[in-house]
Amino acid sequence: MSKPHISYIVPVYNKANYLDELVESIIVQVPDKLKQICFADDASTDNSVEVLHDLAEKYNHIQNVDINIAASPQNKGPAAATNLALSNATGEYFHFVDADDRLPEGASASMIEACEISGADIVYGGKAHFIDGQRSRSARVTPDAFKTYSPALPALVRRRLVGIRFLARASNVIAANGADGSVFIQDVSLPLRIAAASSCLAVLEAAVVEVRDAANSVSSNKSQELHDYLMAVRNFLAEGDVDRSVQSRLLRRCYQRIARRRKSEGVSAGAVRIAWFGTVIGWLPADPLRSLEEECARLAATGNVRIPNSPG
Repeated sequence: MSKPHISYIVPVYNKANYLDELVESIIVQVPDKLKQICFADDASTDNSVEVLHDLAEKYNHIQNVDINIAASPQNKGPAAATNLALSNATGEYFHFVDADDRLPEGASASMIEACEISGADIVYGGKAHFIDGQRSRSARVTPDAFKTYSPALPALVRRRLVGIRFLARASNVIAANGADGSVFIQDVSLPLRIAAASSCLAVLEAAVVEVRDAANSVSSNKSQELHDYLMAVRNFLAEGDVDRSVQSRLLRRCYQRIARRRKSEGVSAGAVRIAWFGTVIGWLPADPLRSLEEECARLAATGNVRIPNSPG
């Protein structure tokens, strides 16, 4: 089989009811190009794996569709599952998608066109929300309106672009070494790493993904969400030389989140607010990562936080 034009990277955990709708939204993307859909099941306890094999049998005979399925014997989280799916991806572009979401018509083609017109390495877009049973209300995505930023990382941080609603050139994702596998959720580490390995970022105004509003999503666990945000930033800053202004913005966001959390718990956040103010005036503490580590440990001690066994 020839090299795919685009690989869709889809981690799966207990999403059996949503997979058919997702695949139907993918197979109509870039219809004249070979599409590889790389699923990685994260030891689902429902029948997600069976559904995936049924979908592969249903669609793999269709021209320009190749469904690839990997399965982890152990539940390690969406970041590790993303990296497992990436290990099988061979396309020129990698489009990251959550298993319970769906893509509006034209989303992939418009993101690729924005890449090719602007020379961007990573393309972000907006999102729309839907509930089960609701038909798509998104207009066909076109690349008519997008902005380009260089360098990519400061713009991504300044515009607060996190979450899985982007496409990137395969070479940049490979250079970034995927998501941080030591953090359960990939929503922060993955775009930070890829942007750091990229020169140019494009941002489409249109919604490029439709996000399902579901009560059982990982992001509904606020302790996990905050822990993984802080740990992803902590590890990213520890990995290499990051521009001081980017450090300052990232730490400021972390301190803001910690302060809000502590306020909601009725816990004093005075020291955190002082640290936040320091980043506003351009001052960074001697050990800026220590407070993030301490807060992560505090959150982990609640027992409501998953930490993967093995780093990636």
